[in-house]
Amino acid sequence: ALYEQEKWDQAISLWEKALKIDPAFLLAKKYIADANKQKKNKKYKKVITNLMKQGKDLFQNRSFEKAKSIFLKVLEIDSTHEEAKEYLAKCNQALEKEATEDKVAELFIKGVRFYKQRKYDKAIKAWKKVKKLDPENTLVDRYIAQAKEAKKNRKKIDFINGQKYFNEGKWLLAKEALERALKEDPSNEKARALLQETKDQIAQEKAELVREGEKLMRQSKYEDAAVQFLGAYRLSQDPLMKEKQEEALKAKQLFEEGEKLFRSEDNFGLSIEKYQRVLEINPFDKIASKRIEEVKKRGKDKIASWMKAAKKAEEEKNYRKAFSLYATIQEIAPGNIEAKKGYRRNSRRLREQARKFYESGKEAIALKNWRLAINEFQKAQDLVPNYEDTKDLIRKARKELAAQKARARASASSGGTSSRADIANINKGIQLYRQGKYKAAIKVWSKIPKSSAEYSKAQKYIRRAKLKL
Repeated sequence: ALYEQEKWDQAISLWEKALKIDPAFLLAKKYIADANKQKKNKKYKKVITNLMKQGKDLFQNRSFEKAKSIFLKVLEIDSTHEEAKEYLAKCNQALEKEATEDKVAELFIKGVRFYKQRKYDKAIKAWKKVKKLDPENTLVDRYIAQAKEAKKNRKKIDFINGQKYFNEGKWLLAKEALERALKEDPSNEKARALLQETKDQIAQEKAELVREGEKLMRQSKYEDAAVQFLGAYRLSQDPLMKEKQEEALKAKQLFEEGEKLFRSEDNFGLSIEKYQRVLEINPFDKIASKRIEEVKKRGKDKIASWMKAAKKAEEEKNYRKAFSLYATIQEIAPGNIEAKKGYRRNSRRLREQARKFYESGKEAIALKNWRLAINEFQKAQDLVPNYEDTKDLIRKARKELAAQKARARASASSGGTSSRADIANINKGIQLYRQGKYKAAIKVWSKIPKSSAEYSKAQKYIRRAKLKL
């Protein structure tokens, strides 16, 4: 009766007394063992229930590695737990499937890399392995067929593509394809002639875009001009075109800032410097010239208050504002000695600040950090337009940055190179991914640079991991 009421301790106590009376009482021994087992099961039943719920939730969220560890804990407590066994088997199947998917992705990307390197046999070999792992993959069939065709027409395909792009007016694509064709077959005179035609077309179209951009600049249509210069840059990758585009956008920004200040009753004097900088970029801006004259007329009665504001700005170490106000006062009253001194004083301070950015930019150049160099030199120019040789240095940095990007693209298209560290990070990320540590895996894969042959693989894995979060 005590056993049926689940009063295990009391039942065990009675059976132990019975055994003292009769040590050969086997039924008592059996009941004691059963009661101890039931007692243990009751103790762990709640734990197992919670663990099973946790494991199932993880399984539903596709965190198979974590779920597997939970079900193993359940089986450590109760090795006969059938549901835990079933889920453990499902986890193993899911992990095996994921491992296969990872291998498929790795081989597929490897094939693409070989294809871009024109190593068609190796590409086909990699893709056949994909097919073996994933027999229903029809996409890889098309890639294999494409590689076989490319292998067959190896010397012709780039020339054919070059002709196609040329006829479609896609000059840059045509140029790239024809250059590859000549690299593959230097004796292809048709490709050489068509490449020259393509270059002529690029030069002609670039010249038209530049002419239109300069025309729009003279009309003070800065945003439209920037679009034309950007088009010329994309065609030619000429850093000078990028510079023209940025100048147009800068003129637009300065003019808009000037207009905003011009409409302000208290700060319209600060607009003069903005308009003057617009005129440095575009001397044809009639509105900017007109605004300067209007400010001079309106500002005659404001000189005293502007002097006061300039001194206050100087005290607050806002040298840019102080400089602008002193410059405006000088424009209106050239004989104002105090304004002249303030102008020189703050000009010197701005140059000191610009010097810091200038030196930082030169350090960046020494380190071949071209993007940082451009940013630092532009900061110097914002403080002091055309400071030192910043304009030339920006051009140099842009040229080097463009070359760096071209090398990276070439490296990527040819498969790049893989350092041991990159390969190690790929493998480490895969391990973390399989453990369900998706954020950690993403962090590791993100360390792989664009120049690495493993980059595209890492990006694919990152996208997959993000879906798990």
